[in-house]
Amino acid sequence: MELGKTAMEALQRLLGNGHRTTLSAMRNLVLTYKRLGHYQKAIGPGETMVEASRRLQGNEHPGTLNAVAVLASCYRKLGRYQEAMELSKTVVEAKERIMGDKHTDTLDAEAIELGKGIVEASERTLGNKHPHTLLAIQNLAMSYSNLGRYQEAIELTERVIEGYRRTLGSEHPDTLWAIESLSYFKDQKCRVEETSEVLKEVSRQPYPQVHEDANQPKPAHTTRGQRLVEPIGETSSTLLTPQARPARWSLRK
Repeated sequence: MELGKTAMEALQRLLGNGHRTTLSAMRNLVLTYKRLGHYQKAIGPGETMVEASRRLQGNEHPGTLNAVAVLASCYRKLGRYQEAMELSKTVVEAKERIMGDKHTDTLDAEAIELGKGIVEASERTLGNKHPHTLLAIQNLAMSYSNLGRYQEAIELTERVIEGYRRTLGSEHPDTLWAIESLSYFKDQKCRVEETSEVLKEVSRQPYPQVHEDANQPKPAHTTRGQRLVEPIGETSSTLLTPQARPARWSLRK
């Protein structure tokens, strides 16, 4: 780590912050600090890295966006939630402008980081049971489900249901909607697991030796795996499309 810091400082003196080699050394040092949990030490070079990357590569270059995301993560670890949220928001908005409707998985992954910051800030300022905190947790659960990470979505939604039951009652529309969403996440998790098990079983089955008559027409599907995998894949794709997911929650009055 000290060697990396020395190398970066030497490159800053020789080449300046605006050189790509210096920028690469900064990034390596920041990531090393971050991996070791030295978030405060990562802030200084991290801020310099973001500023230099913006000047050298532009605000929306992938390298710049990655540098901003790393700095936002360090801010969040230090409890600087407002700064973390603002930086994360710039990353999400930039990727939406660049990619449009494409690369939704990448956007969902960024939404998770942003959502974590919002939840932590809301818990810190409003408390765990406040309706706005529960709404933030619901939205974070949806971001996890959009990436197929149903276990995380289930655990968060169970927290939301417990909170709504205590604050709003078991029959409040928000409580009932959260329960419905929990059922959906559990159903999707089971379907994914069942499909995975079937595909594993298919892959373990030996293929029969078939002696074909050269004059006989060949069937459309020639292997057991193809016959099974294709309809299963088609079903899974239908189930996991964004249109099939519940709409993002909004707090009811």
